[in-house]
Amino acid sequence: MRAARGRTPGPPISPLDRRAKARGLSAGRLHEAISTFCHWLLATRLEESRRALLDPRRAGEGIASIAYCAGFNDLSVFNRAFRNRFGMTPSDLRGTRRN
Repeated sequence: MRAARGRTPGPPISPLDRRAKARGLSAGRLHEAISTFCHWLLATRLEESRRALLDPRRAGEGIASIAYCAGFNDLSVFNRAFRNRFGMTPSDLRGTRRN
């Protein structure tokens, strides 16, 4: 009983903490690496979709299809991310190509 009373529970260990410790990293460093990868992946997918939208061979393909082919599974997320990255919507970009 004395031993039980002497222990104070520490903060809960998160799955990120466990994964970081298993790899010999701090949780902050692992979070940074994951965040960097996610930003790179988003930028790559957006650039791929931008190229596809400008490709005359894909002019008949819908914007949703291009977004899904680039790895997006939610059209509203794609449209928002595209607008944030390029300053225009995917439809606007296609319109500039036609003019």
